[in-house]
Amino acid sequence: MRRVLTVVYALAVGLGIGTLTGCKRSIEIQVVPGFNKPVPVLEKGDVITWKTADGYDMKVQFTPFSPCEESDNPTATCHVKVNSGMFPYVCDQCDDPVVPVKSSIGVLGKFQTTGTRAKTSGNPAYVGVYCDAQNAAMAVPETASPGMQFQWIPAGEKPSENWSVTVNGGTCNGTNQFGTGTKNLICTVLTGAKSQDYKVHVNGCTDGTAHLTIQ
Repeated sequence: MRRVLTVVYALAVGLGIGTLTGCKRSIEIQVVPGFNKPVPVLEKGDVITWKTADGYDMKVQFTPFSPCEESDNPTATCHVKVNSGMFPYVCDQCDDPVVPVKSSIGVLGKFQTTGTRAKTSGNPAYVGVYCDAQNAAMAVPETASPGMQFQWIPAGEKPSENWSVTVNGGTCNGTNQFGTGTKNLICTVLTGAKSQDYKVHVNGCTDGTAHLTIQ
C-alpha cells in the first residue's frame, strides 16, 4: 500500500494536501519545533508529487541526497525508499523546502525568511551537512547576500547527531560557529562578508570544507 501526497505551491507558499488511494491511511502533519511550520511526516512507500498553483508538474532537486526511488533528479514525483532521514531540496518559488521521513523532524530549528533572500532564488533555506562517499565532512554549497538568513542541518538517511561548521569571522551576525553543542542555528549574513571555504566537522568523518559564495 502506498500513500499519495500532492504538494501544491501557490504564491511561494508550500501546502501539503494528502490524497489516499486503496485502503485508507492517514497522513500525519507535524509542526517543526520552534519553526511553527506544519509539514507532512512521510514513510517509506509514500508517493509525493509536486504541482504548480496551475496544476502543472513541477520538478524539485534534492541536495545532497534524494530519498526517492526515481533516478531522475530533478523530479516531479518521489516514491520514498528510505525509512528515515532529512532531505532538503530546491525548486523555483519554494521557501525552505525539506522532506522529513519518520522521526527525523526534530533536527530542524527555527528559520525566519527575512533580509534580501529572494523567494525565487532557488537557494535552500536549509544547507545540508553530511559525509561524502570518501567519508569527508561536507556541506552543500550556498550562495547568499548581506541580510539573508539560512540554516545548516544534518542531511541524509541517518543524519549525524554530532556536527559543526565554522565560518570566517565577520560572516554571520553574533558568532562564527554553528552545530551540535551550540545554541546557534541561523546565520544572518553581515555586510562585508566575503566568499570563503569554511570548516565542516561530522563525527566519524574526516574534517572537510564547504564553499559559501557571497554576492
